[in-house]
Amino acid sequence: SSASYVFKNNIVGGSFPPGTASNNISGASSRLAELFVNAAVNDYRLTAASPAIDAGTEVPVFVDIVGTVTPQGSAWDSGAYQLAGTAMPPAPPQGAGD
Repeated sequence: SSASYVFKNNIVGGSFPPGTASNNISGASSRLAELFVNAAVNDYRLTAASPAIDAGTEVPVFVDIVGTVTPQGSAWDSGAYQLAGTAMPPAPPQGAGD
């Protein structure tokens, strides 16, 4: 019997076999600066402008690689790290700024 795999919320330099990927970012080798803080020194935390933010899908993982609660924004981030502090701010109270 053959195993079946689905890769979700990953960032990879290459690509995935057809039909096995969901909410991933592939071809990342040419986009390291926009994705990560400093990939040259293995700092793969997401930048504030990373396209990986909120690009993932719900998975049964509730903390990232360093223990940050997931998700932080409106959806899971792709990759091993969640961008901390991106929780959706509360709506301003009615009449604010009047």
